[in-house]
Amino acid sequence: MKKSKIAMIAFVATILLLSLSVWANDFASNMGMSETQPEHQAETGHGADMSPLFFITVSLFIGVAARNLLRKSPLPFTVALLIIGSLMAIPIRMEFLDSEVFFAKAVNWAGHIDPHLILYVFLPTLIFEAAFALDVHTFRKSFTNATILAAPGLIVGLIFIAAVCMGLLFMQIGLLEWDWVYSLIFGTIIMATDPVAVVALLKELGASKKLSTLVESESMLNDGTAIVVFMVLIGIVTGTSDGNIGIATYEFIRVAAGGTIIGLIIGWLVSEWLKRVFNDPLFEITIIVAAAYLTFFVAEHFFHVSGVLGLVALGLLMAGVGRTRISPEVNHFLHEFWELAAFIANTLIFIIVGVVIVLRTVFTPMDLVILLIMYVGITVARAGMIGMFYPIMKKIGYGMSKNDAIVLWWGGLRGAVGLALALIVASHEQIPIEVRNQILFLTAGIVILTSLINATTTKALVNLLGMTKISSAKASLLVGNSKNIRQSTENTLNKIKNDRYMKGADWDTVKKYLPNEITFNEKDVIPVDPIAEVRKQILQKEKYSYWKQFEEGLLGRDAVQELSDAVAVLMDDEGKVPLSARKDMEYLWRTSKTLNLMQKIPLIKGYAKHLFYNRLATSYDCARGFVVAQEDMLKLLKSLALNVDDETTKLSVEDLELLENEIYENRIQGLTFIRNLKEAFPEVYRSIETKQAIRTILNHQRSMVEKLVTQKRMEYDEAKKINEEIEERMHLIMDKPLQSETAVSKEFFNDVSWLRDIPEAAKQKVIDQFQQKVYSIGETIIKHKKMNSDIYIIRRGTAKIVIDGKTEDIVGPGSILGEISIIKNVGQDASVEAELPVTALKIPAPAITKLMHEIPTLGYNLWFTAAKRFAEELLQFETKLREMSQNDLRAFISNGNLFNAQAGQSMKTINKYCFLLNGKIQDKHSPTDLSEPGLIKFEEFICQTDAKLFIIEKEA
Repeated sequence: MKKSKIAMIAFVATILLLSLSVWANDFASNMGMSETQPEHQAETGHGADMSPLFFITVSLFIGVAARNLLRKSPLPFTVALLIIGSLMAIPIRMEFLDSEVFFAKAVNWAGHIDPHLILYVFLPTLIFEAAFALDVHTFRKSFTNATILAAPGLIVGLIFIAAVCMGLLFMQIGLLEWDWVYSLIFGTIIMATDPVAVVALLKELGASKKLSTLVESESMLNDGTAIVVFMVLIGIVTGTSDGNIGIATYEFIRVAAGGTIIGLIIGWLVSEWLKRVFNDPLFEITIIVAAAYLTFFVAEHFFHVSGVLGLVALGLLMAGVGRTRISPEVNHFLHEFWELAAFIANTLIFIIVGVVIVLRTVFTPMDLVILLIMYVGITVARAGMIGMFYPIMKKIGYGMSKNDAIVLWWGGLRGAVGLALALIVASHEQIPIEVRNQILFLTAGIVILTSLINATTTKALVNLLGMTKISSAKASLLVGNSKNIRQSTENTLNKIKNDRYMKGADWDTVKKYLPNEITFNEKDVIPVDPIAEVRKQILQKEKYSYWKQFEEGLLGRDAVQELSDAVAVLMDDEGKVPLSARKDMEYLWRTSKTLNLMQKIPLIKGYAKHLFYNRLATSYDCARGFVVAQEDMLKLLKSLALNVDDETTKLSVEDLELLENEIYENRIQGLTFIRNLKEAFPEVYRSIETKQAIRTILNHQRSMVEKLVTQKRMEYDEAKKINEEIEERMHLIMDKPLQSETAVSKEFFNDVSWLRDIPEAAKQKVIDQFQQKVYSIGETIIKHKKMNSDIYIIRRGTAKIVIDGKTEDIVGPGSILGEISIIKNVGQDASVEAELPVTALKIPAPAITKLMHEIPTLGYNLWFTAAKRFAEELLQFETKLREMSQNDLRAFISNGNLFNAQAGQSMKTINKYCFLLNGKIQDKHSPTDLSEPGLIKFEEFICQTDAKLFIIEKEA
């Protein structure tokens, strides 16, 4: 079934590119865009001219032949295509072939292709594929440097190039019809870089992924900004812009920001749509392809903003959040599709560029001199631009070494985008014909020179700078693996010597095909800390484990993204920090302040609660996937210990124990988190585990179907039908909401002290007033000094009592919070915060007041409970009671009694601790009175109003 999907992808990609190219050409012709097309491309007696389709078909065959035959050639693939395209056009340019010959018609079609087609047909594929293939974390860290190069760097470079042009004009070395506007247009065109050949080479040589990402990121952003600046400048020439700097700056920002916003909007809509589809390759691939072209078309045609930046935004969104929205079974094939589409697009565009250069350029001997000067000029301009911003860029993101800067400078090739812009200039009649011809020739010449010189020498430059050296630990691992392969093959050879069907083989010849052992020269190896190198390999395994679990449906979309990002952050440290040096897993339980606020808004609190429980599900998902990954890492560590047998680089027993302990520390942390979640939210835990079990069973069913098909015990059509049913159930279980709450049992309320001795009917009336609330870690349940607070009973989780920033107590299930507010005019003396996620039962203050009046026993119990808490807070500072333990103090206070005193009543406090809870009293022997709740210090007092007292007899 995998082969059929690959075949489907290849077929769809080929038909797509062929159809787009032919359709676009016809569309351009019909709309009058291709007025430069030769007359012989009109319809023939046999119908429409098929020469464009012939050219495209032949080009694809040339592309695959070049890729196969030049695989070991030092000449980059795209450069070879450029040369081949040029060679194809030479016979037509030299008029060796009659223009009516079918081959000549086909080549002429390519040579006179409308430049807008390059932008609208090929650019969406190339830009989106590049963005979609990027590692989002690496791009994020490289983004600032890429933006510096693509925005202020581009401005500096184009001004320098324009100055060179004006200098040549001043010295009367050609360019006699040029002015500053034309010079700036040329500078913008020539600053649009094309990294295809260099990026492919860097990946082939195993150079830094960070460098190749920076090169590719600069190019994507550079193309976008170059096109935006070009359109602003060309508007000055055509009269659609007046050249005002302020207006031009506004237009630049509008076009750049507008394109990015459109890309993000379309990307969000597509990712949300993909969430509702499961394992449908045709739909998922088609919708993403359509989104790429739609983004470019909508941005450029309807809103006149940057389609390139829109594609970059769309591609990055789909590579990040969108990657987890795509079905795991489709993800791999989707990337293969875009690789194929990019290959087809690159093949066609570089051959077409070669043809255009030969057929369309017009030049004089002086233009050749100017071309050489310009090549030196752009080389110097790029060096100066990178040198200007190097002090900043070396400190931002991943930073930039001098070697990276050198490769970035030399690898600034020019390609199809610049040539397409030059062709657009060539089609504008407002520009003098000599200027048009020179801009097109110089652009084409720079494309050829950078391709033939820079691209072919980059490999030598990278080797010269020593950027392809590998670490000593990795070299040791490769050597060890090579020995294992050799040994295993030799063992197999000895076994087959006894096979009666192969006894007559020429074993000396067979031995020549044994694998060669890998060796490294000391100059090719960089000494590194072996522990750091092994940590990097282990982290790679951890990341692979997460995506493997995701593909098997055992890890959710959000979880795999969070865990992968956490690994990426650790990998930035190059293995220099412990594997356990990551955030405490409790951060997974933390929710945003916005979500906490949403839970308090009546209209959306239900939705907010749903989001909260989904967050809990993601937390569990992360913890479970984390533990599984640690187990995979332990297996890898053990295999590395067995495979590395070179005594000079072998890890010591202490090193292995260190790494093992780091992994075990992670594992314990994950298991502890899962246990805490199970205790705090058992219904959520049970719901998640149920979904995991169902998904595992469904995975097993699908594996069995594939096995039966492989064994030819089931027909493909039968298997397809069964798989569709299985996948439908998988989709349903993925979207099934969590069981977030369960009813509170009556037994729970039986343990609440202030509900005892209350008639069942009255008790049920109280229970009905409870509202279940959930609080995330760190969220405030009760604020300090808050008056008339609600009453809470902790059902699950733990909370901490905080006074003056210090944690004074930890309370758990069954604890009562807020009861002290029952005492009139007394605010909370402490704040209460969730230490772990807390599920609490709450009765609002108005309901409490009403119930206390309706149920006298409840009123008494609550006053008594509040009085005990109030007394405890005050008596813990009494000298005679300081030595008493908290339990003993609470037992002592429990012997107290509530007393309702009437106005005018006189009372003594001898041998008693007497607390005023409500009312007003006056010292009998002085005019001092007391109206605030507190410990009564008077020996004898008179109640000025009715008062509520709490009295504890002192021990003898």
